[in-house]
Amino acid sequence: ESSPGIRVLCPTRWTVRAQALQSIIRNYQVLLQLWEASLEFVKEAEMRSRIQGVSVCMQSFEFFFGLVLAELLLNHSDNLSKTLQSPRLSAAQGQKIAQMTVCTLQSLRSDDNFLLFWTKVKKIASDLEVNNPVLPRQRKRPRRYEDGSAEGAFPDKVEDLYRVVYFEAIDLIVNCIKDRFDQPGYQQYRKLEELLVNAANKEPYDEHLKQITNFYKGDFDTRM
Repeated sequence: ESSPGIRVLCPTRWTVRAQALQSIIRNYQVLLQLWEASLEFVKEAEMRSRIQGVSVCMQSFEFFFGLVLAELLLNHSDNLSKTLQSPRLSAAQGQKIAQMTVCTLQSLRSDDNFLLFWTKVKKIASDLEVNNPVLPRQRKRPRRYEDGSAEGAFPDKVEDLYRVVYFEAIDLIVNCIKDRFDQPGYQQYRKLEELLVNAANKEPYDEHLKQITNFYKGDFDTRM
């Protein structure tokens, strides 16, 4: 009863993803105890199998590391989503805020920041009695799949394995944000907005008008 509540993921609201993961982290020990206790009452074979599967998954370091990393990164993207929902936000302002978010995320992409994150996750995982991180068993490629190319490098330390995961996750979320705000359609929308705002405020807009008419060509008659 004293544990904080679970925040449910909502398919129509994109600003509660980090909070949902955060509630799982805060309730981690309680949830592990719950799975164990529920097996005393649940008799259905399929449900018992699902409960045991979730319990085993949550006890693995790999799952816990991904959970904490996702919460860290989605905190920034959720804040961006909330800000972009403002009805008074212009396209130019939205793009600037997105660039600030990208810069913040990129600042996390360093060996020093990874080591801080790695130390933090290991400490919390140890307190929650999550399994220690281990290197997966290296699997040899079957001879029938050999094509003459050398096999990829396998990390010598478990820390190196998770460093790759950490950097790849940051690169993925940064590229997703860039793809949404650097596309030609958004740039054109921003120019249209700036043209209307400058014209309404009786500020110079000749350059904006020229860019728009060059893009839309015969759709605009500048003589009117």
